[in-house]
Amino acid sequence: LYSETISSQIVMRRCVACHVQGGISQMSRLVFRRGTGSSVQSDNMAQFTDFVSTNSAGDQLILSRVSGIGHGGGTVLPTGSADYNALAEFLALVKSSQN
Repeated sequence: LYSETISSQIVMRRCVACHVQGGISQMSRLVFRRGTGSSVQSDNMAQFTDFVSTNSAGDQLILSRVSGIGHGGGTVLPTGSADYNALAEFLALVKSSQN
């Protein structure tokens, strides 16, 4: 799910515009890497898994931010959109794997 949907469709097309070293959101708790290799995908997926594992409601916080709530970048993924739903599914899987 991550490599087929989240990595290219969401992280690379939307998140890395700001959430990278040197980007406007480089000081946030989610900082990704640009690129296409498997190590980049692995590192970026680890950003999500680490965030969710260290924040009890990390999955919901990410979803609220991407939908525009408290996110300086505004709405990135409208609630109910295919990309939002894919991210929600991925985050639910991450959270359930840590319980």
